[in-house]
Amino acid sequence: MSIIKQTRENTKKVNWEYVLLFFVLVLAGLLIYSVSAISQSPPEQITLTTFYPFPFGEFTTLKARVLLDYDDQAYKVDPNGTSQMRELQIATGINTPMIGSTASGYSINFSSGGAYLNNLTVQNRITMGAATPGGTNPPIAGKHVYDIAESISAKDCQPGDTVVISQDKDCVLARSQIPYDTRVAGVISEDPKLCLGQGEGELPLALAGIVKCKVTAENGPIKNGDLLVTSSLAGYAMRAAAGQIKPGMLLGKALQPHTEGKGKIFILVNKQ
Repeated sequence: MSIIKQTRENTKKVNWEYVLLFFVLVLAGLLIYSVSAISQSPPEQITLTTFYPFPFGEFTTLKARVLLDYDDQAYKVDPNGTSQMRELQIATGINTPMIGSTASGYSINFSSGGAYLNNLTVQNRITMGAATPGGTNPPIAGKHVYDIAESISAKDCQPGDTVVISQDKDCVLARSQIPYDTRVAGVISEDPKLCLGQGEGELPLALAGIVKCKVTAENGPIKNGDLLVTSSLAGYAMRAAAGQIKPGMLLGKALQPHTEGKGKIFILVNKQ
């Protein structure tokens, strides 16, 4: 009887050890499976739906790797910088260095200030200016000057030159050579703020606005408001004598005086 009793006690002891070992193995297996499933499974997709009006239906913070459009999953918001959206409406502002389209290549770069667009439509106005703009034009009486120009072939010309339409080639300009030339085309701009067209070897011809112009006092000192025409010095303008201006001769009006010799002054382009 003692032997049988001892055997039963040993059996009970062994069974409890096996049971405990079994549960430890099961828990370890579940833990390993959970870790593997979490690491290999894709991020969980959660749909947020609210039927409450503003402000109760507004989410303050939403953290996710990628937010997909429910109707069209080609459009997404990705914090990694590859967001694609069909329409974007902003209430206060966009904090980004650049907005661009990979499909068309058009972009607006806020860091460099450059933009490459196909069409630009505005409802009110386009204002060009800055506190300290770049370029070569300093302020006149506290105002920075800007002009509109168009690129054109101009043989042997430099910024500030008075130019005329060439008689040798079509659609080409040349420096003025004679006084009161009716072929006068204008002045080559130094730093146009709006330039129409851009071709190799072409220079910007000022169409409107304020530009620097080479002038000479060969026909007397130039005063503010004087009418300017071509002179006998190549590429230089001079004041026009009263009664000698004919249609097509006027280059512009002087905005600064010039008393003697040669120099550069700002003029208002006003070709007539």
